[in-house]
Amino acid sequence: MIKKIIEISHGKCFLSVKLGQLIVRKEDEPQRSIPIEDIGVLLIDNQATIYTHCVMTELLDNNCAVVLCGSNHHPTGMLLPLSANSTQRETFGYQINAKEPLKKRLWQQIIKTKIKHQAKIVKDCGKTYSALKAMADRVKSGDPENLEAQASRKYWPVFIQDTLFRRDMNGIPPNNLLNYGYTVLRAAVARSLVSSGLLPTLGIHHRNRYNAYCLADDIIEPFRGFVDAKVRDIA
Repeated sequence: MIKKIIEISHGKCFLSVKLGQLIVRKEDEPQRSIPIEDIGVLLIDNQATIYTHCVMTELLDNNCAVVLCGSNHHPTGMLLPLSANSTQRETFGYQINAKEPLKKRLWQQIIKTKIKHQAKIVKDCGKTYSALKAMADRVKSGDPENLEAQASRKYWPVFIQDTLFRRDMNGIPPNNLLNYGYTVLRAAVARSLVSSGLLPTLGIHHRNRYNAYCLADDIIEPFRGFVDAKVRDIA
């Protein structure tokens, strides 16, 4: 049976355990219960959540991972069972032992998809659309020609058809909207990776020693277009 992922992220909540059930209580809402044996991951993303010690021990005894998020909605820690957790060990092992050719092929897929998404967003500019589509087809393993950067140089000038706009974190609007959207998206990707049993620190392409979310920064790339499209509509 596929285990459930339970996310606690809205409103003040109290968690407890009774007769093998995770009890979820919120103010002005009916009490809910979930069999602990059916839970694979409990993700707590609300600073007002209160829980008993038994919640953690019961979940760990049933081979469940517990992910705790900070005020920025990024995972700050993860509790894992000390026994009977061969799946977690296997997953970490695959990540650690992944060879460079595999990482390069994965990065190729990520960049191809990112550029295709960018092309779709600016399809009203036929010349740029065609150029981006052609670039996506040329991306090689590991993107040695850095077509990601070349595509960005074509994409941003026509993004909102404003000759003054440049993508810059500290630049003029709508850079502020893009920054906000990417921050929310990065947190969602990081949570999903941790919930899937992956180590977000071990990236495919990103390798900054001070970045705890290198893998999230890899995986976010093809999804940035969803933020871009929304910001483009607003702008």
